Amino acid sequence: AVRVVSSIQFNYKRMAEYDTVLCYGNAMRQLVNKELRSLHGRPDGIVQKGEKIMALKNCEHYNIYNGSVYEVAEDFDPNKQCTTVLQMEDGTIAEIPKCQMVPYGKDKDYFNAATQQILNGIFDYGNCLTGHKSQGSEWPRVYLIDDFPSHLTGVRNWLYTSISRAQVEVMIKRK
Repeated sequence: AVRVVSSIQFNYKRMAEYDTVLCYGNAMRQLVNKELRSLHGRPDGIVQKGEKIMALKNCEHYNIYNGSVYEVAEDFDPNKQCTTVLQMEDGTIAEIPKCQMVPYGKDKDYFNAATQQILNGIFDYGNCLTGHKSQGSEWPRVYLIDDFPSHLTGVRNWLYTSISRAQVEVMIKRK
């Protein structure tokens, strides 16, 4: 089922009811992740057990793949390089040494090439993803924010990719 809504205000409570939120741009993704964390009472200085985080680089040795979303199994400080304990897709728990979250408003290029080489995992919050990062993944219910810039071409491909991530239902928030 597809539902399309047009409204001026974002309804973060409604977004939180869906399995994932997708959008076009990183600025929107970061804003939505911040608002959803706040809605759930998540403090800024800690990534808490049960939160979703998204990998921003591959580390095949630990079965970490760019764009995949993992559930945090133990709290950790997002501002420090640390061992991150994740629940993997198959339900197993994995300890990944030398991981770090990107600071709010940044992307993995915040870390220089040498630092990226030594880190096994670079992560960001994973409640909201871009349609591009979501390729290859599916969720039962997807909330899609259509923030595609009107001056760009390719909106059909982006919409198709994003809508097809939903197995059962997609809610589209139009501009």
